Amino acid sequence: NPEKKLIGIKEHEFKKLLFLYPIPNPNELYKIDVPKNIDVSFLGQIDSYREYRKIFIEKLNKEKLSNSDLDIYISTNQKANFLTHIEYANILNRSKISINFSKSVHFDQLKGRIWEILLSGSLLLETKNTQTDTLLVDGKEYVSFTNEENMINKIKYYLMNDVEREKIALNGYNKARKIFEKQNFWENIFISSGKKITKI
Repeated sequence: NPEKKLIGIKEHEFKKLLFLYPIPNPNELYKIDVPKNIDVSFLGQIDSYREYRKIFIEKLNKEKLSNSDLDIYISTNQKANFLTHIEYANILNRSKISINFSKSVHFDQLKGRIWEILLSGSLLLETKNTQTDTLLVDGKEYVSFTNEENMINKIKYYLMNDVEREKIALNGYNKARKIFEKQNFWENIFISSGKKITKI
C-alpha cells in the first residue's frame, strides 16, 4: 500500500508503521524464459467486493468466442478449488499478457499478483490506479486500462505488436528484480525504519 491508505489510521500515525511490498514466492516459481503460448490470462476471484470484475471477464469471454485463434486462460475458482502454486505460476509463465485488478474493498491496493506477473515475464495489464503508479511507469513497465472496451483494445494492440509488448514486459521484469534484489530490499526496510545497516 505505497500511498498509505488505511482505514482508521491518522496521518501522524504513519511514522509508527512500516510498509513492505508483498514478497514474491521464495521458491522462484516465476520464470521469464518459458515459451509464451497463452495470449491472455486472468487468475483471480470475482465474488464479494470483486464482483465489478465480472463485466471485464464477460467481455473477455465474448472476445474468446468471437476469435477462435485467441488463446485465453481464465480461472475464477473459489478458495476450495484454487490452482496449486505450481499450476498458478505455470499459467503466468506461459502468458503473453496477464490481467490484474487493483480495486479492493475501500480503495486500490498494490496486489502481490503484479510482482508474480512481472517476474514471469508477462505483460502486466492492470486497471488504472495511483498505487501501482507509485512504483511502475505506465506504458513503460506495465500497461493500464480504464474500462472493459479499453482492456480489449489494448489486448488486441499488444498481441499484434510483439516487440513493443515484450519490451514493456522486460522493463517490468527488470524493475521487479531490482526492487526485490536482496540488498535493495533489506536496505529499503532499514532505511524506512531509521536503522543503520551493518554489513557482516
